[in-house]
Amino acid sequence: MGPAEMRRQYSDFVPSRAQAEAAAQFRGKTQPHVVEVLQRGRVMQTTVEVVAADVAQRWRPKTQEANARAAAKFQAFLTAVGMRDAIFPSSGRLPEKTQHQRGIEEDALTGFAINGAMAGQGLKGVLGVISHTRTWYEHRFHEKLGMGGVAGLMSPTSKYVAAMAVYYPIKDSKCKKRAPMTPAKVAMMEAAGRGRQDDAGPAVVVAFAGLFRMGELTATEGGFDPVEDLCEADVPFYPNLWNATRVDIKLGRTKADQDGSKARLKPRTLPVDDDELSPGRILRQMLTERYGLRRGQPLLTVGGRPLFQDGKNGQLKQSAVLTFMRRTLERKGGMTAAAASEFGTHSCRIGGATRLFEMGATAEVIKDLGGWSSDAYKDYVRIQQQSLMRFARNMCL
Repeated sequence: MGPAEMRRQYSDFVPSRAQAEAAAQFRGKTQPHVVEVLQRGRVMQTTVEVVAADVAQRWRPKTQEANARAAAKFQAFLTAVGMRDAIFPSSGRLPEKTQHQRGIEEDALTGFAINGAMAGQGLKGVLGVISHTRTWYEHRFHEKLGMGGVAGLMSPTSKYVAAMAVYYPIKDSKCKKRAPMTPAKVAMMEAAGRGRQDDAGPAVVVAFAGLFRMGELTATEGGFDPVEDLCEADVPFYPNLWNATRVDIKLGRTKADQDGSKARLKPRTLPVDDDELSPGRILRQMLTERYGLRRGQPLLTVGGRPLFQDGKNGQLKQSAVLTFMRRTLERKGGMTAAAASEFGTHSCRIGGATRLFEMGATAEVIKDLGGWSSDAYKDYVRIQQQSLMRFARNMCL
């Protein structure tokens, strides 16, 4: 009997009055309301549901939606291939989690992955949907779906998807699609952003220097949330605004930090100096101009206002930054529309990581600054031909 099935059985158990009273003792007295709850027979089921709901609520709305979409697609696939009852029996009770059953589930996931690839989805996207499906299942049923990976090894499904790259050589990674920003292009963006009503120029500079995802700095969808989104109060200057040498960027929830705890314990720090593209100096200038401050006057930010704004006190949209970048590349950089389309907001993060690598930064530095906990940063580093020549030349010295 599998744990999930056991959970459903004992959740329906109704104790006798004596059993409930014995469990409802506190400091020698029986608590009547606890007895009443126990005799309803749903204590454990309610506990499981509350815990699952609490975990799900900690996900960002986009993550919740992605998990739900993936689960719906998986169930639709199971129905289409006649396997729904093998994974989700009509009885409502999960099958016993034998090795054979886990093998059936893993086979279903592999078929689901193949189906996605045949439909035209990129392989990284396929793996993402599989991951969301597994996450949804685990938090819904407190059980793992399929065999999964063991001791750091890939799951059978992941191995098969990797092997499919021979037949589906689809380059679907955002960082592989976008050309990297360079310091010269960032300087062009900063200059083009002066005098604009919105903060697109400073946002590009900060994203490049801090290896931020643009979605962490600006709005992607939905309304502004002062708890989750970046606010004016989330960028303290040290030791103070006018004599600062650094500024901390305290993000809320991010893709790699769902509850924002890492950002609070270890915020991203940027320098404030006299360099042309000093991200801290540009941030300070943006804020002091916004409030019309003179040298020495304190910055009294309004609580709950977004850091990067659209000119109407609203949060700057990521789509507005993208439009600004591409138009600047065309008008100031002399690029064709087709060439400019190779750049996206993710180009800032890619370009920042590439620039650090060219400067000789270690993997630890790049990962730490960009918030990577794995070697995924390698996908972002574009080793230019000049860099390869420089390394080869130095090897021969």
